[in-house]
Amino acid sequence: MFLHRSTWVDCQIILVNNFLAGSFNLFWRFNAALVTSVLIGLLIAGFGRSPHLLPWNTATLLIFTALMALADDFGYYLFHLAAHRISWLWAFHKVHHSAETLTVFANVRVHPVELAITGPFKAVTIALVMAPALYLGVGKPQVMTILGLNLIAAFYRATGAQLHHTHIWLSWGPRLEHVLISPAMHQIHHSTAPRHWNRNMGGMFALWDWMFGTLYIPHGREELTYGLGGHQPQPHPNVLAAYLVPFWEILPRRERLLRDLRRLTQRMHSASAADSEPGTL
Repeated sequence: MFLHRSTWVDCQIILVNNFLAGSFNLFWRFNAALVTSVLIGLLIAGFGRSPHLLPWNTATLLIFTALMALADDFGYYLFHLAAHRISWLWAFHKVHHSAETLTVFANVRVHPVELAITGPFKAVTIALVMAPALYLGVGKPQVMTILGLNLIAAFYRATGAQLHHTHIWLSWGPRLEHVLISPAMHQIHHSTAPRHWNRNMGGMFALWDWMFGTLYIPHGREELTYGLGGHQPQPHPNVLAAYLVPFWEILPRRERLLRDLRRLTQRMHSASAADSEPGTL
């Protein structure tokens, strides 16, 4: 798997993104801090100055930490759902799904435009938790962390999240998989089988898939192949194609442009053939 050409493209994308991805982030100012400040302003305008009713203790901090993890993941789910349903977003998200083998490198096989657009989705959902907490609380709330990670996210990582983009099948059983995304569930999300398309879109929680009808729970190990499916040729054989093909695919008149180019090529070929014919006296 690590010698597969698809994995080599993963590594190319990671390397180039490290230098260029920031240049695509046109929405960096549209972040959770901005949206939170706007919402707090609306709360003050509607209900007056903050009453500071909420004391921060272990229980309230734990609840806040859990809500922040849910909000962050719901923002990702909304983006992910849009990326599969809106054609121009799919053109960029398809770079991730064109991976034909799953390794830890495929986790960050992401077009920089997708990286830029995911942030605003999360900013809105996170602000819906942060703004009431700041408005009602005494002082600034803190997220409980382990090694710098949200406590809930750290627990999730410790239970196999890094195996999502691998060929290692790990299922947590039907009951728990209504709540949390298992590695097996995310591998199904990358499957080429039509029954698996547009399923299991949550990053951490399966609750959103359960609520909105995109949940697929395996009832045993399934043999999977990865990629775009539908007998489509690989549209991203190298990093240059991965970066540029999505922009070509969102052009509204690209099919007409292709036809015009073919006609022009045919005319040039016909003219060249005519010029090469021997003259007559």
